[in-house]
Amino acid sequence: MPSYTTSAAVEQHVGRTFTAVQYAEADVLLAAADAWINARLPYAFPQTTLITDEIHLLSGPYLWLNRAPITSVTSVEIRSPMVGAADSLLAVAVGYELLNLASGLLRVQGYAGWEARVTYTPAVALDPRLSLAAKKLVAFWMRPLLDGVSGDVQSYSIGQELTVAFKQGGTAAALGAPDDVVALVDSINPVVWAFA
Repeated sequence: MPSYTTSAAVEQHVGRTFTAVQYAEADVLLAAADAWINARLPYAFPQTTLITDEIHLLSGPYLWLNRAPITSVTSVEIRSPMVGAADSLLAVAVGYELLNLASGLLRVQGYAGWEARVTYTPAVALDPRLSLAAKKLVAFWMRPLLDGVSGDVQSYSIGQELTVAFKQGGTAAALGAPDDVVALVDSINPVVWAFA
């Protein structure tokens, strides 16, 4: 599954040129940011899973797929309304025609009253707030690396043992997310389609 953002987009967001180490850290944090965001949402993006055998009763030559927009149609099979009838695979441009990717509109002419089973891939309409939230979250988590030791560390000493004193709220802040990211992700609602 592709990430909501890229290391280069995070680099641009923070306005600094990343070192190789910082790029590597950003790459690791991208997956963590995606997981954090997905845990707050009732669904996970991007959803590009193949939809198999979506059933439609043909009442005319046109049919609209449920998960439009789409990127492609893999197959269209039709079946007579007769009990025990076999499925027949239609050839593209002969048995069916893809008219509009954005609306998922197909023409299956000559089979009114028949059942159509369509296998297709929906397009991903990624909410831009997801990308922004991921960039902000990765940038927030990278602050200690970007700021050097001074990010969340108040002081440290190396003697017999390594001791580190964190600034007030430093460790808690490093493990969580800033309020603006939480609010941004919480504002994203799934699109609900209702069909009458």
